[in-house]
Amino acid sequence: MRNFFFKENKSDFRTSTRKTTWRSSYKPYMKRILNIYNDYENEALEKIFQKTLESYKEGTRSRKQCATSLNVLAKFLDIKLPEDWKLNSRGYGLNKAGFRDLPKDELIEELWETIPNKSWKFVFGLMATYGLRNHEVFFCDLSSLTNFGDKIIRVLPTTKTGEHQVWPFHPEWVEKFELSKLGENPELLPNINRDLKITTLQNIGKKITDQFKRYSLEIKPYDLRHAWAVRTIFYDLPDTVAARMMGHSVSLHTQTYHHWITKRDQQQAVNNALLKVKRIKNI
Repeated sequence: MRNFFFKENKSDFRTSTRKTTWRSSYKPYMKRILNIYNDYENEALEKIFQKTLESYKEGTRSRKQCATSLNVLAKFLDIKLPEDWKLNSRGYGLNKAGFRDLPKDELIEELWETIPNKSWKFVFGLMATYGLRNHEVFFCDLSSLTNFGDKIIRVLPTTKTGEHQVWPFHPEWVEKFELSKLGENPELLPNINRDLKITTLQNIGKKITDQFKRYSLEIKPYDLRHAWAVRTIFYDLPDTVAARMMGHSVSLHTQTYHHWITKRDQQQAVNNALLKVKRIKNI
């Protein structure tokens, strides 16, 4: 499988991005399926694939990535996976992830205050205000953050999801987290290597994760992104618009934030019903 993955031209083989993709997105799941095969070598391969998928907890990103990787392997080996493979592989959504305790706005503001390094405070503020992925912080056009700008930042096409624009939620956090300074001088962000010929988006993102641990923050970087997404739901931002700002599909957005979207829609229905009854009583 590894040789198949790297069989394209040698220049691709030498790129750190391609090697990192193999190590993080394929190799762990190949090792897992081999271990399970050794324990159940008399089982049909379809069953081995299923057992490997089920070895990851429901509601985890690892389960989702495992399903994607094994799907590639199944096509390579010409193995037909179960019809419900895609359904069983779903695990990215918070609706199945034990409803992660997302940080409240008050906690986000408090944690920002505790960060001793000003450069990393800017990183935290950008992620909280714009729901950015870790690495996207370092690949944005921040010129609109000046005092007279419209505060709409542009994620550059060098990221894995391509170019997209993002609005601040909450808008007042641009001032609260002093992000207008980045509009004047984006070099205020931490000085890290962003040359993708040398490093990878994953390595850049890991630096942020490491800093969160270093400062003993109570949350993970992606918690800020998830909190931003839920915040837009209660701002009544259309799901299609929020998904576009996050740089992913509407289906993934609704799957991931199903619980909060459903609650919003149900609350709106209840409000409409109560308003209708009130009008009837006033007739």
